[in-house]
Amino acid sequence: MPKLKNKNVAVRQVTRIATILRENLDSKLGEWNEAVIGRGELKDVLGKYGERLKDVFTLSLKKFNVNHFLDSDGEIEVIVEDFNKPVLKIRRLKNWR
Repeated sequence: MPKLKNKNVAVRQVTRIATILRENLDSKLGEWNEAVIGRGELKDVLGKYGERLKDVFTLSLKKFNVNHFLDSDGEIEVIVEDFNKPVLKIRRLKNWR
């Protein structure tokens, strides 16, 4: 299990995860404005490091209550709708294309 020392580190990690989510959703879905991802789909969408990133993300949610964040470019917003499952609602803020 990964170790996160404080909330700033947790926010930095989930921001990196959101950037990976955006890139992978763009490649899998093409044009999209909104997506809902469950826990099982999260590992698949995150790609080759899915299991580790899923653990980091789950720890950030439970330990530091990080429930709303953006990716590094500010293109997508990720909202945690259910902490127990977790269920993520991802939406594009601006149409960059």
